[in-house]
Amino acid sequence: MEVRPGTHYEALVIGKDITVKGTAGETVIAGPESYDALPCIESEESGNSYAMMALVYIKSGNVTMEGISVTGDIQNFYDAFYGTLSGYSPVGIAVCNASLTAKDVDVRNIGIAESDNANYFGVQAGIAVLASATEDNGYAVSFDGGTVEGFQKGGFVIRDKISSFTLKNAEIRGCGATNLIAQNAIQIACDSVIEENTIANIGYTIEGTDAAGILTVDMAANDKTLNGTAVVDGENQTLVEVIESSNTFSNVQVNVSFYESV
Repeated sequence: MEVRPGTHYEALVIGKDITVKGTAGETVIAGPESYDALPCIESEESGNSYAMMALVYIKSGNVTMEGISVTGDIQNFYDAFYGTLSGYSPVGIAVCNASLTAKDVDVRNIGIAESDNANYFGVQAGIAVLASATEDNGYAVSFDGGTVEGFQKGGFVIRDKISSFTLKNAEIRGCGATNLIAQNAIQIACDSVIEENTIANIGYTIEGTDAAGILTVDMAANDKTLNGTAVVDGENQTLVEVIESSNTFSNVQVNVSFYESV
């Protein structure tokens, strides 16, 4: 499916095998006039831990996207989050029980407040790209190229029932050092390859909590050797190829952080 250049004021819901192709930097999905009309995704249907509203919702199929910019409106997200869609976290692209191959796809401005808003920027909401599933069915997500910026909490969040995640040649940029929220550029809980990316402006200034360029969740219980090569969880035999030397980290508080849930 070819999507013409221009700004399209609608949400995109995909439920089948399809290729969606636009013109890089010119084809924009901006959501409907009112974000009250965004698709709502309940946690039980997505495998995610909380409900979401999304500008692009991929709910099944093997999907390819190329040359698409997904750009949110912060005020519109705020109005929906504190109105009709109370508690539904803003997401740019939600991939739930599906596979996605993305090339030169940008995601911007996903959250309920600007970074200088002391009242609301600390709310743990606003993910640029989130992938989750209710069952292990071999779902794969990959991004090559593109820019992710203007997110409130996280750039990429990839849950454990996604089989594999690949991220290459992308730029992920946070808001910079702040005392309002601990952003994470990339959060992963599945087999992943992350290389040749630029990760910048991720920092939290309150002592005791880190903001991470790459946050691994329950992925490195038995071996935390990194050195730019691999992190292996021997118990679950999951592999995280975090090729640190091939990624460029700039103004990032902690390049790679390990989190183990209890």
